[in-house]
Amino acid sequence: MEQVERRKHKRFPVVKRLSEPVDIFLAPPGAGKETAIPGVIVDISAGGMRLITFAPIDANSILSLNMDLPAIGRAEMDAKVAWTQHKRGVYEIGMEFIKIPEEIRQRLEEMGRAFEECIASLSKGKTDTCSQECPCYILCDNPTKK
Repeated sequence: MEQVERRKHKRFPVVKRLSEPVDIFLAPPGAGKETAIPGVIVDISAGGMRLITFAPIDANSILSLNMDLPAIGRAEMDAKVAWTQHKRGVYEIGMEFIKIPEEIRQRLEEMGRAFEECIASLSKGKTDTCSQECPCYILCDNPTKK
């Protein structure tokens, strides 16, 4: 049975240099006392991201995120935890952005589209898909990249 994609934003996986740590603050924005938990991004889109932490975070929690990612830049965002899953001593967390700077959202949309187009081209046997104009170029691990 074919699985239907329900996400409205193109998601792309963590590739080289994107697996930077992210600071997660376990208090609603502006609530004062915050507890920082480190996390590592697995994949990201303009609508949310999936990350790995060593501490559990409850579903429906509202979080503040501080990131500085190559090709995306520095961003402070708020997110709501959609789901959490314990796997082999770590926690996989899926979250939806509820506050994201517009320029970061647009950049993530561009990168998601570019990643999808690249994968489609590679699956058709094309090897000349990479160029420095691609929004994902700095993060790309395509072996045919020049």
